[in-house]
Amino acid sequence: FDQKGIDGGPMGTQQGGWFECGNYTSDLPDEIRAWDGWTDDNQKEIERGWVLKGDTLEALAKKIKDFDHWMDYETLKATFDEYQAFCDAGKDARFDRELTAEENKLTEEGPYYAISIYPGSCSTLGGPKKNANAQVLDPAGNIIPRLYAAGSFGNFQAHSYGITGGNNSENMVWGRIGGRHCAGLEAWDKK
Repeated sequence: FDQKGIDGGPMGTQQGGWFECGNYTSDLPDEIRAWDGWTDDNQKEIERGWVLKGDTLEALAKKIKDFDHWMDYETLKATFDEYQAFCDAGKDARFDRELTAEENKLTEEGPYYAISIYPGSCSTLGGPKKNANAQVLDPAGNIIPRLYAAGSFGNFQAHSYGITGGNNSENMVWGRIGGRHCAGLEAWDKK
């Protein structure tokens, strides 16, 4: 992302913010709160290296490569160019969404920023549809052989956020149901 992202406000959760949670909630005593949350201008996070900054796309790629050996500048540049073209066309062909060049196009002169994003949270909802045996169903409602879902992956209450133990019960209940059903299947290598 570019400077517009940095200037748009805090990139993470803050104490007192709309999604305060965890060890920085306002109602925790100060002595057990480890962190008050993300800064308004994102500058401390840049200084800490949580947000990487490069004056050019190539400089940013080098910083990312120090962090993640998979980074390839040519791939980053091609992705950047493709995204810019999508903005010019007004349509993101990869994700079938409208884009406007004015709002979405990245600056051509930098600086550029990157932040690591990892899959994971205390709970993610939605996902595949499953049957009473925890077997995952394809879009037509057919069982996908030997594929099971447990936990919040295919959560029955995907329209809400299951927390305060609800997500753990999804793990235990559906894990047990799926495990029992799977254990009853004939082995693939059975002679």
